Amino acid sequence: MTFGAGETVSWEQVSKLNNKIKELEQLVHDRDKTIEAVRKTYLDQLDYVASLERKSAEYENALAGLSNQIIAKDDAIKGYQEQLLPPEQRIYRGTKSYEHILGLVYKVHYFEQQDDYQGEWLAIVKKPLPDDTWEMGIVRDWFGSCSGCDQLEALIDEEPKEWDLIQIAKKWEYTSFEDAPAKLKWDSNSSWCLGALKRGCEKIGRECPIKESADEAG
Repeated sequence: MTFGAGETVSWEQVSKLNNKIKELEQLVHDRDKTIEAVRKTYLDQLDYVASLERKSAEYENALAGLSNQIIAKDDAIKGYQEQLLPPEQRIYRGTKSYEHILGLVYKVHYFEQQDDYQGEWLAIVKKPLPDDTWEMGIVRDWFGSCSGCDQLEALIDEEPKEWDLIQIAKKWEYTSFEDAPAKLKWDSNSSWCLGALKRGCEKIGRECPIKESADEAG
């Protein structure tokens, strides 16, 4: 076979060239198949990672639900345990904790708390006397919003819970109605207590033992 400029190419050379072209075409085809396989593997891995992330989120939600159930059961068990305690070792949560504890020693006829956060509280109670009679009196004290400024909050935070609430109630200052006018000092800082005492006496139908009026009673 003769080309321009007198160049001669044999049929054998043409055949070799054709074979070489076929080899290159096969290489390109094989490369394309490899690229497609790698792409498919990559996409499969992405789907697998996404499925793992979904399962992880499901497990986390399930664990959170189990944790909430465990916390709720622990609270329930703690509540049952507290109910099994004798009254002098039982704490009552909520805004009327002091009223409940006073009830371990006195008959509480009236209880008022100044605020939900901190302040004073006052109770009108009947105290049992040695001769099996009852004496009307007043118990007042302070309360706070944290264990550092409130006696009962401090008790709630204690572990193990070993308290004698009857003794605590007895430590709160008690004043009989008879001694109240001379013993209790009702100044401008205790005007709330005087107002609470008057409201309590009115509610239970008793005459207020304090005759003086405070400028800001209530």
